[in-house]
Amino acid sequence: MSVVDSDGGHVATLADAQEACNVSFEWDGRDDEGQIVPDGRYRLKVRLQRDRRTILIPKTIVVDTAPPQVRIVEAVTTEAGVLVRYSTNEGVRVRLLLDDEKIAGDSRLKPGVGRVTWEPAGPPPASGVTLVAVDRSGNRTEPLPVSIATP
Repeated sequence: MSVVDSDGGHVATLADAQEACNVSFEWDGRDDEGQIVPDGRYRLKVRLQRDRRTILIPKTIVVDTAPPQVRIVEAVTTEAGVLVRYSTNEGVRVRLLLDDEKIAGDSRLKPGVGRVTWEPAGPPPASGVTLVAVDRSGNRTEPLPVSIATP
């Protein structure tokens, strides 16, 4: 069992000879020399020695080490609470934080504009509110300060 890159080139060996049985493997995103591989798509290659065949598993493994790009479009006070609209370059989970504690969240599966609403118990604070986005690979943005406009 090995990992190959998008061109079919060998990247890492996961296992050598195994008896026929159910097995599972984990790959840490490193090549045979222990170096982290570049971002990209990878696949599993299984060599069946006895059957004299090799199978290239069609499902890809995506290595993504870059955090998403996110920007705040607007943050306004409405009758429903504080509305924060944001734009992102990939699917993310967004968390609105107040002094590092989660106060609201949203999951957006596609890139583009999303929104998160928070209903504060009183007037929204002048500072301490931040927005953080996490992509499917677990890459997290640095907290972005949210300036809330009041009507």
